[in-house]
This record gives sequence, C-alpha cells and structure tokens, in this order.
Amino acid sequence: MEDYTQQITAYNDGEKEANVTYTIKSITILGQTYTDDDGTDLSALIASETYPFHISVSIDNATMAATNGSSNIVIAITWPFEQGDNETDIQQKDALDTYWGELAANYYQANPNTPSISMQLELKATQVE
Repeated sequence: MEDYTQQITAYNDGEKEANVTYTIKSITILGQTYTDDDGTDLSALIASETYPFHISVSIDNATMAATNGSSNIVIAITWPFEQGDNETDIQQKDALDTYWGELAANYYQANPNTPSISMQLELKATQVE
C-alpha cells in the first residue's frame, strides 16, 4: 500500500478565536466498518498494532486566530515494511505484512473502485469566549 496523505484546511473568518476538534465517526478497512455508535473507540483502534499500517489524524493549529485564522487537519496512512527493534520483531511484522497484504490485494481485486480504507471525520470549530 502506498503512503497516503489528505489535508483539510479550516478557516476562521469570525471575530473571535475558534478551537478546532475532530471525532472519528467511522472507519472502513477492507470492507469492515467500525463506527463510534457501536461502542468502538476508533482513536484507539487506529493507534493499536492490530494492523501493520498506521493511520494518524493531526491538527497543526488547534486554536485558530480571529479574522484570518486557519488550521490544517492531516490524515496520514503509512505501511512501514520490515521494521522492528530486532530480528524477531521484523519476522513477526513480516508475517502480519504478508497476511494483510494478501487481504488487501484480494479486496482490491474484488472491489477495484472502492477504497481499501475510508474514514468519516466530524470537524468542529467552537468560538473561544
């Protein structure tokens, strides 16, 4: 899987500063959908080592200035192959890479027009009093 980055820029044209936050509402990985409605902690899921790839969401400026402030929300997916602290780690991660790589290839073959991973975020900007 190639690394993927998506950036969303939020702008504040208001008269007051605004705090920006996000909530992961759902994530679909190879056709399996998880939602915050089913009690899954989606932030913990993407931070776990369940998958050999890493999904991150970051905000570069959580408090946007008044009038002309902005904030970049960056979603990144990386799949670091053959990395580990020692040979045993590398072998274990290699097995996980192979397993998920085969699943991803099969999913793509069966669903060539559907993303392998998709995520729905809810972004909120709240005025600072």
